[in-house]
This record gives sequence, structure tokens and C-alpha cells, in this order.
Amino acid sequence: MVGACAVVLALTACNPDSASTASKTSAPATTEDTTSAPATTTAPAAATAPPVGTLLTTLPGGGNVIADDAGQGFSVLTQSYSGSVNSTLVGTYDVSGRQLTTISRAGSCGVADLITGGRRIIVTEEVTEQPAQGINPAQYSAALTAFDATSGQQVWMTQIVQPQAEQVPCNTSDGRLSALQATTDGAWGAVMITAGTLAASAAVDLRTGQTYPKPDLRGALGKQLVTGGTQTSGGNGELYVLALPPTWQGLGSFSSGSDPGYVSMDDPSAVRTGLFAQSGSGTGLSSDGTVLFAAQYDRGTNGNDGTRLTAYSLPAMTQVWQQDTAGQSVRYTLLGAGGTTLVVKRDAADGTTTDGLDAASGKELWTLPELDQICGISTKQMLVQANGQTAVLDLATGKQVSFSGPSAGAGYSSSCPQVLPGGIAVQNQAVVQVLEP
Repeated sequence: MVGACAVVLALTACNPDSASTASKTSAPATTEDTTSAPATTTAPAAATAPPVGTLLTTLPGGGNVIADDAGQGFSVLTQSYSGSVNSTLVGTYDVSGRQLTTISRAGSCGVADLITGGRRIIVTEEVTEQPAQGINPAQYSAALTAFDATSGQQVWMTQIVQPQAEQVPCNTSDGRLSALQATTDGAWGAVMITAGTLAASAAVDLRTGQTYPKPDLRGALGKQLVTGGTQTSGGNGELYVLALPPTWQGLGSFSSGSDPGYVSMDDPSAVRTGLFAQSGSGTGLSSDGTVLFAAQYDRGTNGNDGTRLTAYSLPAMTQVWQQDTAGQSVRYTLLGAGGTTLVVKRDAADGTTTDGLDAASGKELWTLPELDQICGISTKQMLVQANGQTAVLDLATGKQVSFSGPSAGAGYSSSCPQVLPGGIAVQNQAVVQVLEP
């Protein structure tokens, strides 16, 4: 344990009491930073999402598009290299595609685009290296910085890893800030950085940048943070607790595993809203992050397979409804959720279908033949592929709103794009509104 404590971190402490004591949190800096846009305290008039098919902006120089998780706009991250110098720019846009500002000091580890306390912010991470000095090894540190998405001014900055000898990972394949996971209401973020002997875990108040160390932090789930991960008493799963700083008092709990009453979940931080996974998932969240859906394999006494499909209210983890098809040879796979609709794949002796269920009761709303692929889900609509074409479906009714064939015009494509929050997608080097938000 002495070797582990030799790594000095901003987010962890050798004293276990520091994980739950507010007085030992890290205070952020709030000095404002100059950007390419003039400072302003007047917010522009609220924009509205344009009609489906509208081209929001072009990407002639490429870049990664990161949508605001609340569907109120998006950012474009571009990086260029000149020798060893990395130049990173973040352009922010509202839902109509109007550019708001450009942030030039954006780090190189990706960005998060969030709404917190009614304010839209861009959070970036900067990893700093101090070269070795003789027998003294190189030192590495990391900090998070939040910028106002409208003015570009710095809101706060907080150190998440103090200078130490372990290299701090800085990986982003899609432009998103992988070191930070936010709650669905944008109030809290979970920072989890591991590399060699480095283990930094803490909650971040996204309104102020204040950090709250928590070594057993496992991520965010809905509007809460997840802690724990210890083995259950029977050894058949792991126990997780939903809580919030600074007290970390338990608001609810669940155990992962395959036994009855458990939730099939390998990693709480991997549970998603919208489209859960291309091939289906065992868990997923409602659009507002207040309901956890879980599908668990169940074998009936007659040997026929089935599924326990359950909805839990967060954070208390009380059961809202359950469908149990054990012994009926009917199996469900979770596909996604939007608004008041849960989308599932149903496999049964009479065939495979894509079904829409009432998220509040589990009752069937509509059923369709199995779709080739679901590209994305907003709170109102779903973009799918069927018969070699793309189609927009109404989530509440399952009815087709529109479709586009292989010969679609400019800005549109019959391929299946990745749909981001707010119903936008990147197609043909452009950001396009493909669904109603």
C-alpha cells in the first residue's frame, strides 16, 4: 500500500475518510480566459431545431461532431499538428446550426458538451508533461476546464491529477472526453482515470468545478453517480450504490448478476439513453434518466427460454413494471428508448419483430417486422434501415413519417449514420438534422 500512496493525486487520498469529507475537496479556479469571440453577458434568443433534412453546417476541414447531451446544440472539434505542436479548436453551434463562438484553448483529449444549471458549457481536458530533469523522472498532470458555450469565456478550471510520474492517458477516437461521464441532468460528472499505478476517481460539480474524491466511483447512471462494485454476500454478483456528493448517502442500490432480482450489468458507466447498442443490450435508460430498463434471461420450469423485462424507478430502484416470459419461448432484447416509448426486439416461435412498448407500463404500442438496423433514436422519432433504404418512424405510433432511397439528394444518404443527441448526424462532410429532437 505504501507504493500506491506514493502517487500524488488530486482526486484520491491515502486516508479513506477524505473520500466522504467535503472539506477535503479540490477548489477550482474561476479566472476567465480570452477566446476568439468577445465576452458577452447577454444570451442570444433561443433557437429551435429546423425541419428534418436541413443542413446545419458543413465540415470542409473535417473534425469531430459532439452533440450537447440535452439536444440543445453541438460542437465541432478540429485538431491540427505542426511538428510537435497540437492546435485544437472547438466551434460551438446552437440547434439551428448558427455558430456561437470558437474556443482556442481546448486541450487535446476531447470535449464534453453539457447543460448544467441552465448554462451550456464545454468541458475539455489538458494533460501537461514536465520533462525529466537529470535523475528526476518526467512529471505528468491533468486538468479539466469548462468554457461558456455561448461566449467562450472560461467558467472554471480544476486539477484532476497532480504532477506525478505515471503518464496520464489522453485518448479520444470520436472527439468526446472519455475521462468524464456526466449525469443525465448535467449536474455531476464522474472522472475516472487509470494507468499503471495511477487511479484518480472523483465526482465533479459541473456548475462550479468542485471535486469530491471517491475511490470506489464507478460512473454515472441517470441523475445519480454509482459507487461500490464489491462482491455480494453470496458471491454471485457485485453490489452498487446510487449516491451524490458531498455526503454520498445511499439513495438506492442494486446487484449485478444473472440471479432473480439482480440486474444484468457489467459496467454501470456503459448504460446509455437513446439507442442502447446496435445489436441490442441488457440494460438502458429512459430519455430523462429516471427509469432503468433491464432484460434478463430466464429459463422456465418446462425448459423453454424467456426474458424478465423490468423497469426500475431511479434512484430508489423500485420496480415500475415487469414482463416475465419464462417458459413461453419468447425473448426480448432492449434496443433503445425515446420519449415515452421503449423499443425492443421480440424473438418468438412465430417470428422476430421490432416492438414499441409504453415505457411507463410495458404495454405494447405497436409492432413491426424485424428492422435491418436502427440508426438512432430521439425523443420523438427513430431512424431505421429496411429493404436497403432509410426511414423515419414516429416513436409513439410506429408509423413511417418519411423514407429515402439510394438516390437521395445532397445532404442525405441511404446509409445508416450515427444519430447524435438532438436528432443530428454527420453525412457527406456535413451536419444534418435527420430526426425531430
